[in-house]
Formats: sequence, structure tokens, C-alpha cells
Amino acid sequence: MELRGLSQPEQPPELQELYAKIVEKGREAMSWYSRQKETNKRWGRRFRVVAILLGSAASITPIIVQLLPADEYYQRWSVLASVFAVLGATCVGLDNYSGASSGWMRYVSSYLELNSRLEALQFGWARLAMSTPGLSKDQRLAALLDLLQGFLTSVNDLVKQETQEWMAEFKGNLALLEQRMEAQRTALATAPSASYGALKVQVEGSEKLREGKWRVVLETRRELEGTGSSSVVATGVGPGLLGIRLEALLADGKPFMTEEVVPIRAGEVTLHTFKVP
Repeated sequence: MELRGLSQPEQPPELQELYAKIVEKGREAMSWYSRQKETNKRWGRRFRVVAILLGSAASITPIIVQLLPADEYYQRWSVLASVFAVLGATCVGLDNYSGASSGWMRYVSSYLELNSRLEALQFGWARLAMSTPGLSKDQRLAALLDLLQGFLTSVNDLVKQETQEWMAEFKGNLALLEQRMEAQRTALATAPSASYGALKVQVEGSEKLREGKWRVVLETRRELEGTGSSSVVATGVGPGLLGIRLEALLADGKPFMTEEVVPIRAGEVTLHTFKVP
């Protein structure tokens, strides 16, 4: 609400000019908070909406993968759930770090408080102009100056308080971010080879094979080739039960094939030996 600035009786025009400048300062502060709250509102909504969508995608991805054929190509999609979850948490972290949502609420509160105090100033100014006929010129001047000074002080205090709240929130977010980064560094330092294992394969009785050559095919379609009693190692194998198949040609030229299932543990090397009868 914008009220008309009434002229005060028996007061110098400089007082009216001072009143206009102080009202303008209050409106400038309101205009600044109005622009900031719209910007933070826009970014806060973006961060939160994207975080909600990514969280929903992380929850529904394993369900979709279970409905697909039990093929390795489709089963690999289940890792997308972790990717979506990390991206969603990143959006929430960016929102907290930038203070978009919290700043939006803080700016809305400050804007409404400034508007309330500005309207109180305008009504107080009008009340002194239209009433209290018993006051002398000096008394009216003192009352008007007290009104203006009180409003100016309240605006400065409000801006100062809001700034201090922003500083405290920003410092808290910085400290929280540093704690999370330190926790991640510690987790990476103690993680067992990024939660992957390794498979070491050797063949017993390889002298019965043509030229001693053999090949091992993992269920992930990864192939390992070896010769004689030497062993081959596959790294970066996901934990769990892994099917492996030995393919070779016997000395008489007949094909030989056998399949086994071996358990893979994170951070460990699993040794498996094929035996040629």
C-alpha cells in the first residue's frame, strides 16, 4: 500500500523531503528483497523438483530392471539407480549450499516485515498531520523526527539481522560440506578396491590340450586366454556369484568345455582351478 505523504502543519519543507527520502529507502530495500526472493524461489524450485524426479527414478529403476529379461545387458542398468540417487543428493546439496530455498523463505519474511513497517510509518505520519492539535510546533517536530528515526533504525536492524542469518547459514553449510568431503575421502581410503574383486584362473592338466591353449569366458562376456599351467587374472569383477566357462581343444582335436560358478568377494582375489580329465 502506498499512502499519500501529507504535509505537516507549521513544519519546514526540509522535513517533508527527509520523510520522502526515508520512505524511498524503505521501498528500495523492499524492491531488493522482492528481486532476490523471486530469483531464489526459481532456483530453489528447480533444485527440489529435479531432486524429487531423480529420487523417483532411483526408486523405480530396480523395479523396471526386474521386469526386463534376465540378461546381462539389461541387468547392468540397475547401476543407474545409484547414479540417480547421487545426482538427486547433489541437487539437494547445491540447494543447501547456495541457500536457494532457505534464502527464498528468509527474503519473503524480510519483505513482508519491511512492508508492514513502511505502512506503519505512513500511517504514523498521517496521524501526526491530521490529529494532536494540542501539540506545539516543537513537540510535533520531535514526534515526527522520532517516527522517522525509529523507522530508519528498524530497517537497518532488519537488514543487519537478515545478513547475519545468511552469514551463519553460509558458514554452517561450508562446515557441513567440509565434513562430508572428509567423510568421503576417509571412505575412499578404506574402501576395498572400489567394492570390486578379482578372479585368478588356472588349468590343471593343460598338457592334455592341443598346444596347451585354453580360453575362459565369463558370464559378463569377458574372455581370458592362457597357455599351459600359467594363470590369468581378471580385475574389476563385481561381487557375487559368477559363472565361468572353460573352452579348449583336446590333443586329439575334440572340443572340451566345462562350466563352474565361483563366488567373487569385494577386495579379494578368488582363485579357481579347472581340471582337465
